[in-house]
Parts: sequence; structure tokens; C-alpha cells
Amino acid sequence: MPIPETLQKAWDSANQLLESGEPKKALEILRSEAWDECENAMQKARTLRYAGDAGMMLGEVDTARQKRHWQKAHKSYRNALGFDPKDKEARRSMNKLASMMDEKAISLGVGMQLFDEGNPTPLGLVAMLVAGMLLLVSFKVAPTGSTTLRTQLLRLRYLTCPQVLQRGPRHSSRLSCMRMTPHYMSRTSCFWLKSRDTTSPYSTGLLTDS
Repeated sequence: MPIPETLQKAWDSANQLLESGEPKKALEILRSEAWDECENAMQKARTLRYAGDAGMMLGEVDTARQKRHWQKAHKSYRNALGFDPKDKEARRSMNKLASMMDEKAISLGVGMQLFDEGNPTPLGLVAMLVAGMLLLVSFKVAPTGSTTLRTQLLRLRYLTCPQVLQRGPRHSSRLSCMRMTPHYMSRTSCFWLKSRDTTSPYSTGLLTDS
């Protein structure tokens, strides 16, 4: 498939700028003109390869931001090989850049960085937002001393007699209950229980701590 004339002109202009040591302007042409004129994967791969070359040179010129420029250049080479795995020049340039980055202890990709040169990345902004929301939620759901939920084992004692003052045979059993202290349930609660004594329909019971 023939290369569009406008695309070829954009490539030529970018290469001339690279030869004259102006990688930033070369990148602008590749982004604003060449990329939109690409019609197939091979043309996109070649454009990305030129972008990688410009990024590698830009990192050599702008040493203060060398890490960022080289990481972007390495990504451009990887994307170029994604479009055209047979592009030997892109692979050769990528390997060369990887060696240069290794010498400077620069990682190959941006990865999960929260900050880049002191500024938060988009991922960093999201992480700070989530952390703030979690902090607010933790204040809202923090338990207070007056509503702490406890589980205690209580002993249930009850008297099988028709009246509270009349004593009858004692029975005891154990139960486990959930209670809120000190507002929702007193430490000692009186309640009615159905008697197991056939002579009395009801009996009074006393719920106490064991």
C-alpha cells in the first residue's frame, strides 16, 4: 500500500528536526500531523518508532526530565512493535534504550506511580480521594464506649411459683444473649417465664450475671 504524500512529508520533516537536534518539535509534528495520516498498522508502527527516537533524544537533552522522556520513548517502541512485530529497527532502538535506562537505574515503564517529579499522577489523585473518603467513613462508624456490643453468658434462674414472694422449686439454665450496655439492657432484668410446674401457669424469673 503506497504511503500518503502528507504522511511522508511529516516523516521527512520530523527526521530533519531530529538531525538538527530539535526532538521536541519533531514530536509535535509526529503527533499533530503524521499520526492522523496513518492508514495501516505498519505506518502507525513507523510513526511510533520515530516518536521513540525523538523521546530518546529529548531525554538526552532535557536531563532534568530524562526519566519521563525515556519511559515514554520506551512505551512508543513497545507500541510500535505491537503494530508491527517485525519492525527490526524499532526492536533494536528499544533494546538500546533499555540498556541506557538500566545504566541510569530507570524503570522501563511508568507503572503504578502516585507521583511524578513531585506532582500527583491521575492514579495518585484517585488514591488520595479514596484515602480521604475512607478516613471520613472511619470517623462516622467508630464505636463509642456507651454502645459497645458485648456477648456475655448469663445464668437464668427462675422460681416456679404463682407469686414473687412465694418460693417454689428452683430450676436453672444457661443462655447466650447479645446486649448493648449501658443504655439498652440493664445488668439485671426481671421477666416472666412460663412455668414448668403444672400447678402454676406462670412464674417470675430473674435474669442475673453468672
